[in-house]
Parts: sequence; C-alpha cells; structure tokens
Amino acid sequence: SPLSALAGSRSEQPSDTFALLDKNSPFDVSYAFATSWGHSQLLRSGEFTCESGPKWTPARNVTFGDLSTLSVNGVETIMVHLPWTKTTKSAGADVPIRALPKLPNGDPHPACPVFWFRRHVAINNPQKLESLFVYTSFKPRSFGKRLELTKDAWSEKTDSLLDRCDLPRLSGHSVRIGGAAQLLMNGVPIKLVQKIGRWASESSFAVY
Repeated sequence: SPLSALAGSRSEQPSDTFALLDKNSPFDVSYAFATSWGHSQLLRSGEFTCESGPKWTPARNVTFGDLSTLSVNGVETIMVHLPWTKTTKSAGADVPIRALPKLPNGDPHPACPVFWFRRHVAINNPQKLESLFVYTSFKPRSFGKRLELTKDAWSEKTDSLLDRCDLPRLSGHSVRIGGAAQLLMNGVPIKLVQKIGRWASESSFAVY
C-alpha cells in the first residue's frame, strides 16, 4: 500500500519518506512516532490521534501516563494502554512499542517506532497527564502552545509527504490496512497478524 511505502519494508531497502521529516521538529517527531507505531501495530487512526478542536480527553485518548514497561523473554518492552478502542470500548487494549530490525549497516530502521519514541520523548518531553503525542507548536498562531496530534494535522502531513513522493493519497484507515498487508508480505503468519491487529474473529480479519 502507499503507506507501506512511507514505512518501508522490513525485508527490502526502506523508503526515503521518513528521511523527509525533520528530527528536530516537535511536530515532525510526534508525527513520525505516531505513524511508525500505528503502522507496525496495525492501529486505527483514532487510537493515535484525536478529533480536531482538539477534542482530546484522557478517557478516550492515550496519555504518556498510560505507558509501562515489562520484561518479555528478558527484553524490556514498552507497553501502551489504549483507554478506548472501537471494539473493546472502555476496556481498552495493551499495545507494545516494538523496534524494527536495524539496517544491514547497523543504522536504525528509518521507520522504527522505538527510535522515534525516544526522539519524541527527548524533543517533546510529554508529561504524565498529557497526550502521548503532544508537541510544542512553533506556528505563529499557536507559538509555544502544547498541542495534541489531531486527525486533521496527521492527514495533512501524510498527504504532503505522499505528494512529495508521487504517491496517491490515503484515508486514515490505511495505516491499519497497509500495516497488515506489509506484515503478510514479509511472511508473518496470518494468525499472528490477526493477533497483532486485535481482530476478534477470522471473518472480520478476512476482509483485509
């Protein structure tokens, strides 16, 4: 899918699209973390953005305080508790932030969620009760304000990147669809992709 071109394949040379992002821009870093994590974990766009307004609330949108760490096979893993999902409602869901394999030269994958998460924390310093994807604005009208990543802002940035790469524009749901397609193309078993995407039934997953 076009969004898979944003993130690049795990088994092939990654796209240069993430290289277009400014690693020192608070918004670009927040956007890159949200997009890379959403794509790799098959999130719905509403699980990493909020409605414009912004209509952000910790009852439905993830905060930095929703993070925890646990050990999986001796490896420390960052877990994020989504307070609300389309299927589980207020029961939410726990989703990991996992690293992508490094490039052959040893550099981080340009769409590695762990790399962008660490960069986001360093640049934007989200606080416990703030949005996980909060950033400091440097636009004239909102200069210095702490803003949440809205669906509109995310979509506008995605469209501009795809335009620059001569790729077709997407809907927000393409993060989830494209992520599932990317995993399947890279040989991840169907049952595991279904589990990562939190599809409750095979019939609902079969659509993808």
